[in-house]
Amino acid sequence: MNKNNLLLLATIFLWGTVWYAIKFQLGDTPIAVSIFYRILLAALVLLAWCAASCKIPRLGIKDHAYLALMGLLLFSSNYYCFYLATGHIKSGLVSVVFSTLVLVNSLNKRLFFREPISKAVVLGGMMGIIGVALLFSGELNAAHDVSALGAGICYALLGTYMVSAGNMLSARFSKHNLPVLASTALGLSYGAVLCAVLIVWQGDSFRIPLTIPYLSSLLYLSLFCTALAFWLYLTLVKNSGPDKAALATILFPLVAMLVSSVLEDYVWSAPAVLGGVLILVGYSISLFFDRHKQAT
Repeated sequence: MNKNNLLLLATIFLWGTVWYAIKFQLGDTPIAVSIFYRILLAALVLLAWCAASCKIPRLGIKDHAYLALMGLLLFSSNYYCFYLATGHIKSGLVSVVFSTLVLVNSLNKRLFFREPISKAVVLGGMMGIIGVALLFSGELNAAHDVSALGAGICYALLGTYMVSAGNMLSARFSKHNLPVLASTALGLSYGAVLCAVLIVWQGDSFRIPLTIPYLSSLLYLSLFCTALAFWLYLTLVKNSGPDKAALATILFPLVAMLVSSVLEDYVWSAPAVLGGVLILVGYSISLFFDRHKQAT
């Protein structure tokens, strides 16, 4: 197993545990406040790591503008969109929409960098999306209010495209030799500032519950699911490209359901099992067929 596969598997595991940890963040605390502290702690950790392990190069105004845009797209507004989406539709449907990132990244890679679209990644991605839909078939069959359904899907699609655009910016920084650790730390810093502006604009308080469940889940989400996971993921974007890195979005829902099986007594239905198989087959097609093509 090569380095990129290890990066992918580690990212998938970390993001697969996000949904369970977020449950302890929900309550009376405004969404933007929880996101702010999650991003701020992650930014501080990575900035300290940066200071200790590498030198941040001199950056011009244009670079900082792009970093601020990445902070907006990848580390703040997209979270807000997904939280809003889950307020209108089931989290399973949000996961299905987000899993289309592998296709959106392939199109954006072609649009922004003129790089060819990998047929293996697209085919495997489409099979994975079907697998994710089957995995959450129970939630998808639940009744939705038509207006809420439309709003929820729109928020989820907007959040997904924001993530894709943020991936393209990260790829741009990699092409300009800005270390991934530095770009991630600075992007998170700008994202935290933007979240703080949103909180002030909404008139919310920065106060959070000082309870063990809230604070422990906040630390886990900040240190592992944000700081570490994004560093791993954006390194994967640099090494393998945005389309292959986005394969994580079709695999981490499977990990999330496995976690739910252990911690929440989730019972697997026949469609869910079939969905899990399709996800693994789609991933295999994307990874191995594309590698075979490159080798030949």
